[in-house]
This record gives sequence, structure tokens and C-alpha cells, in this order.
Amino acid sequence: MKAGIYLGKENVEVSELPLPEVGDNDVLIQNICSSICGTDVAVFKKGPKTGHKIAVGMEFGHETISRVYAVGKNITEFKVGQRVYPYPRFVKNDTRRAGTIGGFSENILDIFMQQDKIGSRFISVAVNNAIRKLDLLHMTYAQKSIIGSGGYMPEDVEDVLSIMESGRWNIEEIITDEFPLSKLSEAIETASNSDKSFNVVIRFDK
Repeated sequence: MKAGIYLGKENVEVSELPLPEVGDNDVLIQNICSSICGTDVAVFKKGPKTGHKIAVGMEFGHETISRVYAVGKNITEFKVGQRVYPYPRFVKNDTRRAGTIGGFSENILDIFMQQDKIGSRFISVAVNNAIRKLDLLHMTYAQKSIIGSGGYMPEDVEDVLSIMESGRWNIEEIITDEFPLSKLSEAIETASNSDKSFNVVIRFDK
């Protein structure tokens, strides 16, 4: 399979990797379309440790829509061909892999994590590495909260899917640019220019 590999600041390549073997409790999915997140742009433009924990030499990307490609013998809730959304915090059985599930690869091996309670949530939307001052006393008495996009819960995904299914908004209008996987570097570069692009996606059928 072809896979986008992060090699450091402004350096990514599309490599050929073996197709993962499917264990008895695994699901192998095939990516259809992956969006480029602000955290992907951050590590591309500024280097490691500026977005999600994306290590040099690893697959990356985490905003993707996929279909089931193969299932292990113990899997009964999914069928080959079914369209799925791989929830980044669970898909690799390691919440630290939320930004490196392989959204810029043709396939992802879903190892299925037990969906226990997540005890913390991020306070940043996309990339925000500046130090901020918070008035905690005001937040306490005003009963305000800060919810970060990096720690969204499964129920948040359900809300978004309901909004999309409602047909009240043309979601496709937010996509300004589409690229094939072979032009991953150009796609991320385009996504970094917010004056000219809004949502940039990788299409695996291009």
C-alpha cells in the first residue's frame, strides 16, 4: 500500500509499505478521503513537536473517511464495503497515536480499543502553543468550560454526522482543494495558506 510518511520539517514522502495483516479481532480499512488538519500543517511547516505527536519516519494524518476492506474472524459488527469513520483516539489502541493513525495512507489497521472513559480533554483548537492566562475564578462562578477539538468524544462525532445527514448545509462547499496522495506535500503547502484555501483533502481515488 502507498503511505504518506513524515520525514521532518517540510519533508514528506509517499512510500510503499506492506499491507497490514489482519488479526482475529482487527479491521482493515481502506481510506476514501482524508482532510488536512491544522496540526498536520504545523508539523510540516515548523517541524516535530509543534502539532500532534508525529515522529519522524511515521505515517500520519487523522481526519479520514474510509470503507471496510477486510475483517478478522471474531469481528461481527462490521462488513466488507461498509463506510466507516475511524475515531482517531481509539483506532490504534493508543490515545497518543491520535495524530498518526495513517490518514494519508491507503489503508489503516484498526486494532479496536476498549472504549472506556476519557478523563481529560484538550483546551486547544488545532494548533495553539502560546501561553495563555485564564481567569479560573471567573470560569468557576460563571460555569464556563473550554472544550478542545483534539479531545472530542464519540458523541461529538454522532452530533456532526447528524448535522451532515440533515441536509441543511452543503458540507462539500467547505472543500476548496483536492489532491491525489502523490501530491501530499503540495496539498499540505496549500492548506497552510489560509488566505487561499479553507479545507484541503486527499482523494485516494484520484
